[in-house]
Amino acid sequence: MKKSFLMLISLLFFTAVSEGKEVLDDIGSDIRKSFCTSEERIKIGELWGHDPEDAYRFGLRIKELVKDRNLEGLFSLVHGEIDNAPRKRYVKGKKFEDIFSDKWRDSILKDNPSCSPVGWRGYMMGHGNVWYRFRDSKWNIHAFNGWIPERHNVDGLPIGWNVNGKIIPPQCFVRQWMSGDNYEEIADRFEVPRTSDFFSNPGKYFGREINKFEPISAWRSFITLTPFLDDCFGGKVSSGYFEDVQGVKEVSLEIEDREVSSRVKETDFWYEVLSEIPLSLCDELAPNIQGRCHSSYLIHSGEYSGGSMGDESEVTIYGLFELDAGRSVIVPLKIFDIENNARDFVDDLNLKN
Repeated sequence: MKKSFLMLISLLFFTAVSEGKEVLDDIGSDIRKSFCTSEERIKIGELWGHDPEDAYRFGLRIKELVKDRNLEGLFSLVHGEIDNAPRKRYVKGKKFEDIFSDKWRDSILKDNPSCSPVGWRGYMMGHGNVWYRFRDSKWNIHAFNGWIPERHNVDGLPIGWNVNGKIIPPQCFVRQWMSGDNYEEIADRFEVPRTSDFFSNPGKYFGREINKFEPISAWRSFITLTPFLDDCFGGKVSSGYFEDVQGVKEVSLEIEDREVSSRVKETDFWYEVLSEIPLSLCDELAPNIQGRCHSSYLIHSGEYSGGSMGDESEVTIYGLFELDAGRSVIVPLKIFDIENNARDFVDDLNLKN
């Protein structure tokens, strides 16, 4: 009798796990207690500020939605837009199989939720195809892997930013350093308030508070957010640093698929043109520059120098302005936290037009 009862309990448990449903309250609490509340797991839960049993329940919820092919329900667990996932507006109206393959789905259904996080990365299922965590007092999915990628229309879109038959090198697209020091130094030098608006919409400050485009001295070197085009082609600009070298040094470029790359002093730079920006918006994003916007693009750029820091990247709208003085300058106009938000911005722009 006792053996049969234990077999029944085991059967109910594994059925609930495999189907992604919460275990019945009258028996589930004891099962989850044995599965989730060992002394080690309790300590892990306390360390990361949440109950391991809640993590287990959330994993079962994900599994149930995947089992039911409930795409809308699955993405309701994603709070806002995240970088490592399809865009929500792209997913809307799609079928589950349009976004996730059967192989992807099986990887989730064959896995069981964990009660222990993978360190600061949170919890995962399906060998990392889904990642979730407890943040801001709620559980949410913060990353997907292995989804079927969205296909963007690149018809008529150039491979590399071409100006008068020459492609702008990738190291000329100045980004915010990981430390933020370059933007902070410019802000302090030109008395720009260090607000989130400046770090997100720098274009509106050029020609107003920031009334000069020339490099400034800093940290025994020179830095710039707005390199002149001739300096870029002359190999004088690298990741926001300016070096007044003698003569013209051609920058060697490589192109693979739609990515333009180069290597400078052990650092690999790259960028891809994501979308063309209307000149009217370029002028709107930098209303104080005394000059004409020649061209503007949404750019995904980055650099890799090896080591533990890995790849740094940013998605930014840049404008190429021809100044009244006759020189052309590359200006960062609007910076996005993730590519998905940048894509949404461009889509909204196209709808208005």
